[in-house]
Amino acid sequence: MKLDNGTIVLLLAAAAFYIRLVWIQREHARPNWKPAGSSRKKKGQNSKTSPINRYWILSPYPRDLIIAGLGVLAMIFGILLKTEVLQLPQMAEYWWLPLSFGILAFSFGFR
Repeated sequence: MKLDNGTIVLLLAAAAFYIRLVWIQREHARPNWKPAGSSRKKKGQNSKTSPINRYWILSPYPRDLIIAGLGVLAMIFGILLKTEVLQLPQMAEYWWLPLSFGILAFSFGFR
């Protein structure tokens, strides 16, 4: 399989997207982490367990969701350029630009 520059840039954008998602998940999980020796109960402490914290991964800010929506549109545009559904010969070799931009913009839809 031949890797051209566009494919390499696209792979880097996808890796940045997944690294951002892992980073966000770790930030949400961090308040629930407990030190190793914290399993002991003190006298008078309630024996009930605390509920699991649920969180919504999508950003609550409309601006971020708009950027993510534009990212989805850019990804669709890049896919259409690559599959030559859109007959734009001057942009056909740069299909990876809107696709990479779309992936990176879509990552801003998560918090």
